[in-house]
Amino acid sequence: MNIVFIDINALKNGGNIGLGYLSAVLLEKGHRVHVIGNDIGIDAINKRIAEKDADLIGFSIRSNDTRRIVQLANGIKRKKGSHLICGGPNITVNGFSFMQENPCFEMAISGEAEETILDVVEFLQGKKNLREIKGVIGRDAKGVFINEKRDFTKDLESLPIPDYRVFDIYEKDLRVYGIITSRGCPYNCTYCNGPTVSGKKLRYRSLDKVIEELVRAKRTYPALRWVDILDDNFTLNIKRAKEICQAMIDKKLNLQWRLPNGIRADKIDDELAALMKKAGCKLVKIGIESGSPEIFESINKGETLGHIEHGISFLRKNGMRVEGSFIIGLPLSSYEKDLESVRFAKKLNLHTATFHIFCPLKKTKAYEQAYEQKGVRVLKDEQETPIEYFSGKPYSVFDTVDYPEKDRIRAFMKGNLRFNHYLFTRDFSKSPFAIDRALLLAKIIIQYDPLYIPVHIVRLAKKFILAAGFRVKLALTRAKTDKLQLKEKNI
Repeated sequence: MNIVFIDINALKNGGNIGLGYLSAVLLEKGHRVHVIGNDIGIDAINKRIAEKDADLIGFSIRSNDTRRIVQLANGIKRKKGSHLICGGPNITVNGFSFMQENPCFEMAISGEAEETILDVVEFLQGKKNLREIKGVIGRDAKGVFINEKRDFTKDLESLPIPDYRVFDIYEKDLRVYGIITSRGCPYNCTYCNGPTVSGKKLRYRSLDKVIEELVRAKRTYPALRWVDILDDNFTLNIKRAKEICQAMIDKKLNLQWRLPNGIRADKIDDELAALMKKAGCKLVKIGIESGSPEIFESINKGETLGHIEHGISFLRKNGMRVEGSFIIGLPLSSYEKDLESVRFAKKLNLHTATFHIFCPLKKTKAYEQAYEQKGVRVLKDEQETPIEYFSGKPYSVFDTVDYPEKDRIRAFMKGNLRFNHYLFTRDFSKSPFAIDRALLLAKIIIQYDPLYIPVHIVRLAKKFILAAGFRVKLALTRAKTDKLQLKEKNI
């Protein structure tokens, strides 16, 4: 069967491990797979679907790209007998309602999909009954129905290593490789639906399997520059994290790697930080969320601001870049309390920090709290709300009389500008050096951070020089890779 998956934000988000796994299990069974990893527009998508003679077309859906995906899905031109399905985190959380509202999709896959996708393919080949496939949300003449939930994959060792060679965004090279060493999260943070998506019980891959994947990645993708370990809780089991780091050292992998999804500051010690550094870790993100003691306690992270300070001190001591992540506008917060986060971030001596406007996620306690607040005002459809705010146009899906949207945006701008974080002004359809981006950034700095204009000029000059150097290095790497590939073909 010819299968085309589409994730319009894979390039922006650094890949899609889920589709990497699905591609691998389908390729093992002899199917042909192609993954479109960017929003290339409906005409280009339809052209690609026709070129690949797709029998099955599947969209990966997150909460922040739902509306755009529905637009694209309604414009898909399919050959007779082909099928349109969807899956992803938003389907796991809100699949039944989504299917009721969007009849363009024939069915949806809820939860981890490695087993379900194979059953769905067999159904389309006439070998299975759709009603008996766990994890499927389907439709028939009577409407939408939801089958029995499929259990989370217990044995992660049974899964093949993800295959990214079928992704169009990696046709030239893959420079950042995403890997997970475990699935699941046992915590109950009020704002996060991670346990709903990946389960509360932690499931681990073996040390040998993790190292095998890293070795294969280095061999398969010669332009590889970074490895991103994308576990929800990589250091939760400190002993296991140390073993992985030691194995990377012993195998002399010489890989640079990062923890961009964040780790818990209370799950790190000096020995682990030292091993991480020695094993090649260059960057660690810490999910702090709020520097206000009152708000921090309310989100039920199960740690303290003291833990945050202590954990970051170990990382800084051992020479790693540390980034903090904060949320503006959590339930019960205010402009002043969110400015406490900016001050706390400065106190932590972070290399940088990112600030995001709170986006309530369904099936979380914070979702309920957000809309139960006194004076709450709904401003936008939740499906329109991005997790990141690009093109310099942040907004909130709701606000309150006491904490209006304009103040939330002001706190967002102040936090990001104070920490040299300008990515929110980027339009990914244009060059990062586009003149309209420069003008927009200048306007934002003048409006929200005028006292620091000289500082921003110096910071931006440094960023420009670093970016130019990186582009030269990238061009040389690509030229070297092309030369090696040409040499292999001639052999």
